[in-house]
Amino acid sequence: MPKGEAVSRRSSTNDVGPAIQALERGEVSWAYNYIMANCDTNDPFVLSVLGKVYLIGSNDVPQDVGLAVECYERSASEGDVLCSYYELIKIYFYGFGGMASCEKAVAYCRLLAEESKDPRAIFHLGRMAMEGRCMDKDIDYASKMFKQAWDSGYVYGLTYMAKIDFLKGRFFQSIVKRIRAVRLLWKLEGDPEQYWRIELPL
Repeated sequence: MPKGEAVSRRSSTNDVGPAIQALERGEVSWAYNYIMANCDTNDPFVLSVLGKVYLIGSNDVPQDVGLAVECYERSASEGDVLCSYYELIKIYFYGFGGMASCEKAVAYCRLLAEESKDPRAIFHLGRMAMEGRCMDKDIDYASKMFKQAWDSGYVYGLTYMAKIDFLKGRFFQSIVKRIRAVRLLWKLEGDPEQYWRIELPL
């Protein structure tokens, strides 16, 4: 994320890096044991990683979406941890573990979009409006949100601007935008500083 725009206004004294790396390797049980042995589970950043552990689950740590939501909710409310907001939006929007809530998904999206100008949240509001999921279908509003996301540097905003052009019969403009978006995705793929611009939509 661009500096100053991430929703994360508190720092952590806990080293959760090893647990995050373990999760990336698929070692969920190791991540859980490391957190319990070495971290303060009241720390908002630790809670965010612990939420991921419960969301994924393993043989030793059964998947529990309810516990994951509890961790993410505390992490978000007490520490403003950006990835916790993202996970809550996905859980409530897609209904993981039977916990669908359009009201909460939209509320968290709007919180990030309005307070932090987060481009992925802005984009997701547009996607909901384009698809008519969790809000009334509104192509003009969707187009506005995609443009805002793109203006903030988020490449998928441009990709979906192309989809809007296609829906409105502006085929040439759609093709031009798609080509530009693909070129940007290739160009930015290996740049860690620019990864937020091409990170997959929520």
